[in-house]
Amino acid sequence: MTCPDALPFECTLPSTYKDGERFRPLPPSFNYCSPGVPGLCAKCTYTFSIHITKNRFWKRRINLAVPLNYYPHTRPHRPILSNHLSFMSTIKPAPEEWHQVTCTMTTRPNTGFHPIGCHLFIPSAQIYAITDIIPFHVQLCAPLSSLGALMISPPSTDRRHSLNSCSPATKTPFIRVFLLRQIMVSVFGQRAWRTCVIGEGNLRPLPPLSHDVNSQSEDLQTVDWDGEVRCDEGVQAGGFNVGNLTVKDFIVLALYPPSPTTSPLSELQHAHPIRLVTDPWVDLPGLHEERL
Repeated sequence: MTCPDALPFECTLPSTYKDGERFRPLPPSFNYCSPGVPGLCAKCTYTFSIHITKNRFWKRRINLAVPLNYYPHTRPHRPILSNHLSFMSTIKPAPEEWHQVTCTMTTRPNTGFHPIGCHLFIPSAQIYAITDIIPFHVQLCAPLSSLGALMISPPSTDRRHSLNSCSPATKTPFIRVFLLRQIMVSVFGQRAWRTCVIGEGNLRPLPPLSHDVNSQSEDLQTVDWDGEVRCDEGVQAGGFNVGNLTVKDFIVLALYPPSPTTSPLSELQHAHPIRLVTDPWVDLPGLHEERL
């Protein structure tokens, strides 16, 4: 019998695997390694193995191993507004398209300054594709004295904290919006985790203040930014949870006061959980992710 040149076959990957007494979703391919002491490494790898046995004259076995990348397809349950539509033009006619995240930048005791109210608006689905450009809007609300303490640096030759320093290319911007990934590993009842930035946002101030930010007025004023953020090119898998390994994603609003040791304001980093998935939304029934 002549061995054929090709043997067609198909192999269906299971959607779950057994972990003790429970079944869990099959995780995507994943590789993370954090240097340092102690370090943290987490990997999910797949290999397709082929075993060939030749029986002529003597038995000979050939083993082939082919690495596979496995990224199960998932999609958001609703679309993101077009990037051509700004927050200001859509918040009144379509408020349901935005989700509001609120937090407060606190002040140090006995400084006489008021806290800054912070509002981050993101697309309401809160589930986004890795390739999506995610629009957002930031609004800060406080008396001018508090806003000035955040946005105006003390007199020096270093102007990194000025109002025009909100570009992520600046070493120390006073405001950032970025995507943060948390990797948590549990081994023999012990947990360890690391975080890494997987996308840096771009912010545009809207429009510049028309009053003196050095004023001591206690009337509440607002300053606003529009922006977008997306995952870095190296991100291939979304978040998942397989018991001993959990990967979670967040969108983070961070405010950094100038001269942190002497500023009346305390640094703020507020992380809001989101879900990252493989594919963007399409208008096809039965293909969308469940809501958060």
